[in-house]
Amino acid sequence: MTDITTDRKLPAYLLPPYGGEDTTPENLDIVNPYLREINGFDPEAPAKLSILSVSVDKLLNEPGNGYFGYHSNSSRWGTAETIQAIKEVGNIWSKRGSRPRIGIGDISLNGGGPISGHASHQKGVDIDILPVRNDGTEGDVTWQSGAYSRSLTQELIDLFYANSTVAVNLIFFNDANTEGVQPWPNHDNHLHVRLFVPGDGPNTPILLIEGNKQPAVRELQRRLNFWIDKTPSSGLAKLVLDADFGTNTKNAVKAFQTAKGGLVVDGKVGENTWKALPIS
Repeated sequence: MTDITTDRKLPAYLLPPYGGEDTTPENLDIVNPYLREINGFDPEAPAKLSILSVSVDKLLNEPGNGYFGYHSNSSRWGTAETIQAIKEVGNIWSKRGSRPRIGIGDISLNGGGPISGHASHQKGVDIDILPVRNDGTEGDVTWQSGAYSRSLTQELIDLFYANSTVAVNLIFFNDANTEGVQPWPNHDNHLHVRLFVPGDGPNTPILLIEGNKQPAVRELQRRLNFWIDKTPSSGLAKLVLDADFGTNTKNAVKAFQTAKGGLVVDGKVGENTWKALPIS
């Protein structure tokens, strides 16, 4: 690893007046409440981020499909799974009509290790991401700004929770009216997405069942609505995007599984159903 932590120029989003030193530590006692719904995973288990050996050797080349980088390539290295998850989200994002691309900031240095401006970002699983603007442009915005799109930013959060590569550990962002995030100082102008270290989190894609209430459910509802729009013969009304896996969502899942063929018609959304659902 080349140590550039003492002389690297900090990205603008980490500087005042809206940014500042990222004090998010490597290990936290905070538990993401959405992890409690995942069968076979103990969200109370001690974090292993500081002791697991990981390979931080994949560069996120930019611009890519649906995303761009808003700082130096030298700090956009991650695990293979982290990079794959970003590309998956970016690809889906790009297929959903005209909208600003996803802005990707710091991830980690090549090989990992300390990086100036951050207390974490050492294991290739922390990603800084711009909130989405509502004016069609790409660039800095805070959640308090009139140019901020809460709906598109929520969709971006949902997509990360629903990605098929590596599970989300936590997302820090200070807009209390978005779901799936937790507040942290100096996170008005960017989301801090922390993924699990490979081998230390739930299986992906997350299995969703009736009763679940989490951002991945809203992304499921969004994809079911794409199918309903294209399949008027289903006779189904579009679902409310409320992140609540209730009776209407279960019935839509079963209708989709029946119509698609080759899927178990059980109203549960596992890997095969996720793969079959339209993304746009």
